[in-house]
Amino acid sequence: AILLLVIVYAGAVNWAIGGQELSEQQVAGLISAGAGEQAESTEGADVNEMLRRSFGNDVPDVSQLFRIAAVSNGEIEGSPYARFTLLDAQGPLTLFVVNGVEGIENLETDRVRKDYSFGKLDGESCVSWTESNRTFLLMADRSNEQLISLADQIRE
Repeated sequence: AILLLVIVYAGAVNWAIGGQELSEQQVAGLISAGAGEQAESTEGADVNEMLRRSFGNDVPDVSQLFRIAAVSNGEIEGSPYARFTLLDAQGPLTLFVVNGVEGIENLETDRVRKDYSFGKLDGESCVSWTESNRTFLLMADRSNEQLISLADQIRE
């Protein structure tokens, strides 16, 4: 019984001070929450202003790399997130930026690029990385190599 209390307490402390990961169910909630949503505005300046309100000034400007089809934002477990529906020459992509989260559960760390994790969520290929106390999740019908290349461009 004491061991169980210690485990529960350690988990609560870990969640409270950061270090939590999003579960597959939470990611599925993010995916379904934004399905079919249209952005109020997809103008680069307006999107950047919305992001600054949620995340501060150090969020990448994806409008330089992709056409932004839609943007939505909200909170999951008290952490702000933004969802971008993006388009490039090969088709649609979805980028999630979640503040205060250390990663995504059940993704495999890349053997060469240890800063990336990859896998399939909701039947779609994805790559994830964490920097500045926020987790990025890029999803598309692409290979892991293509997703990592796109992630590198976003991080520049």
